[in-house]
Amino acid sequence: MIEERKRPEFLTTICVLTFIGSGFGILGGIVSLFMSNPAIVEAMENVMENSGQEMPEMFSQTLEHAAAMGSINIVLSIMSLVGAIMMFKLNRTGFYLYALAQVAMLFVAPMFLGFEAFSKWGLIFTAGFIVMYAVNLKHMNKCECAPCAAKEE
Repeated sequence: MIEERKRPEFLTTICVLTFIGSGFGILGGIVSLFMSNPAIVEAMENVMENSGQEMPEMFSQTLEHAAAMGSINIVLSIMSLVGAIMMFKLNRTGFYLYALAQVAMLFVAPMFLGFEAFSKWGLIFTAGFIVMYAVNLKHMNKCECAPCAAKEE
């Protein structure tokens, strides 16, 4: 008799949180792509100029690199989402895909804007979620291919 593995509620909860977070990451990347439109950049510069304020250097650099940063974040958010879907299906490979995407995301902004753009809070949340998923690795299959699935039965 084949026993079906049951997904722990905690794993389900963190996967759902990741689905939501990845969705926001994809939307944020799309917004960044729109923000890279030269007409929008010019309009924002005009608004700042008309208000008598100077655009902060970090914001100016962010607009300059918005398309590249947005594109990379969309790809990494999709990788993270796919990893979470795999873990939701109890496939351990998803953990490694998720962890790789999340760690890479930490370095997107610093790569374009300098180390001062590194997010300490982002590091804390990333490490926390990776640890929470790692605790659940024991509930996940090592491989989904037919020969390995047969061995686990």
